[in-house]
Amino acid sequence: MASSERQAKLLGATLRVANNIASILDPQELLQKTVDIICDEFSFYYAGVFLLDEKNEYAVLKAGRGKAGNAMLAENHLLKIGGNSMIGMAVATQQARIALDVGEEAIFFSNPHLPNTRSEMALPLTVGTSVLGAVTVQSVEESAFSDEDISTLQGMADQLAIAINNAHQHAENQFLLQQSERRARLLDAANEVGRGVASILELDELLPKTVDIICDAYNFYYAGVFLIDENKEYAVLRAGRGEAGKAMIAANHKLKLGGNSMIGMAARERIARISLDVEGEDAFFRNPHLPETRSEMALPLCTGKECLGAVTVQSVEGNAFSDDDIQTLQTMADHLAIAINNANLLKEVESAHAELLRTKTYEALSSATTEAIHWIGNKALPMTTTAGRMMEDLNEAELDVESLK
Repeated sequence: MASSERQAKLLGATLRVANNIASILDPQELLQKTVDIICDEFSFYYAGVFLLDEKNEYAVLKAGRGKAGNAMLAENHLLKIGGNSMIGMAVATQQARIALDVGEEAIFFSNPHLPNTRSEMALPLTVGTSVLGAVTVQSVEESAFSDEDISTLQGMADQLAIAINNAHQHAENQFLLQQSERRARLLDAANEVGRGVASILELDELLPKTVDIICDAYNFYYAGVFLIDENKEYAVLRAGRGEAGKAMIAANHKLKLGGNSMIGMAARERIARISLDVEGEDAFFRNPHLPETRSEMALPLCTGKECLGAVTVQSVEGNAFSDDDIQTLQTMADHLAIAINNANLLKEVESAHAELLRTKTYEALSSATTEAIHWIGNKALPMTTTAGRMMEDLNEAELDVESLK
């Protein structure tokens, strides 16, 4: 094929690649479809797309053609930037590289999954001054590429880089939107908790209802409320969700303040704590009643300078909470703390009222008893005098009777 015809064919294929990927906004779909289109349009033996890792140390395979690609993806195939590979060098220098005979190429990575490769081209994926990764295209023929191919195929790579960047920005925007929507839902749920418990002034009713509202509103695996004991040594579970909660309450479950638990630390330090992976968390109490917990957040229950206890919320999913969740969930905890404080104040008022009533009753009884004693004392003299007079009258009557005889 003449050089001009080959360039025209490559350019046409490049445009078709660009048109096919321009509207794809899902990153993984974009990458996988790209390698398939490249191989189909250019009749290449293999194509793969590598993207940089977070530390910019390795180029990680994200999509590859056919069984070879699937096998390398399963192995988490990656190549060091600037290392002994065409991809690593293309990323490091931000320049395309060609190996017309891979057997003689000093920096060629011999891949056991691709034994038939004889020629390879590595094309950097760049947007502006930023490098995103690189594309490898491989052929079973020696000298399959020419220097003229670089500019044409690099145009395809540039279009792919723009599409990848757009997809990443779209994914980031979607994530931010989801986070914003989640935040709004959490705030609504926090207000629902506030409304649901504001009028309840009995702790035995308030706390169980709270854990149910929290789990239902936030779709959490488990929630529990701990209150600090009188000696301020332990946080004692007062309400817990479901059978696990009932079992722990029956066992008088409690956690030492500041001890090896998130609840103990949150209650002592008055600061919310998050564990996105409880297996790696030092301050995590491994609870046999809650074996499926993967993420946990502990929220202090504070009013003014006083800490009343803490709330635990737990999820079966790893990374279930974000830093933004602290504020919205702490709002819920603050509502609950106010309700608990109000219930405690009412109990104190009722206790004081009962004591006052007992005191007043005692005073009233004491006063009444004293008055009764005084009354009896005052009445005793007249009764005695009257009896004497009656005896005198009887005696006089008897004398009168005798005189009549």
